[in-house]
Amino acid sequence: MIIYRYAYFVLAQFLLLFLPTDVLIGQVSFNVNGSWNYTISSNLEAGSDFVGTYTSDVAQAYISATTSKGKGNFNWNISVHKEDINWDATMRIYARRTGSGASAGNGSGGGLIQGGTNFQELTNGMNYFFDGKKGRLDIPIQYQIENVSVLVPAGNYSTTIVFTMTEE
Repeated sequence: MIIYRYAYFVLAQFLLLFLPTDVLIGQVSFNVNGSWNYTISSNLEAGSDFVGTYTSDVAQAYISATTSKGKGNFNWNISVHKEDINWDATMRIYARRTGSGASAGNGSGGGLIQGGTNFQELTNGMNYFFDGKKGRLDIPIQYQIENVSVLVPAGNYSTTIVFTMTEE
């Protein structure tokens, strides 16, 4: 007997939730690009289960923190949380930074980035992700979903990952 089971996981949107007014008016810019749409389509034998853990490409999304000339020496941190659209509570989603990106130039020099290199579970509450000094471009982000199981009803599941940059 073959069981056809389909589950569709979507990390469809990356939103900028909040920037202090002085950041919006000032010379700092924050950008997130990327999404992850993952379809699980398995022909399982009776008694079988899904793999359970699915991991995106190492550079599934990119975060950039830049500044215009004249404000090259600034410190910032990135926080992250998820906003469930249709998500099963047994599934867990994680994110990690897989590289340091590139120097943003514009007087910001080489920059520094630290933290966020281990998978961190994303919750509905905002949590520290990583921080940096000076501008950085295209910092790569990877995702992972765990606890996918035949016990999770077949369907479309989605959550929005929200990254927030705070200038220190």
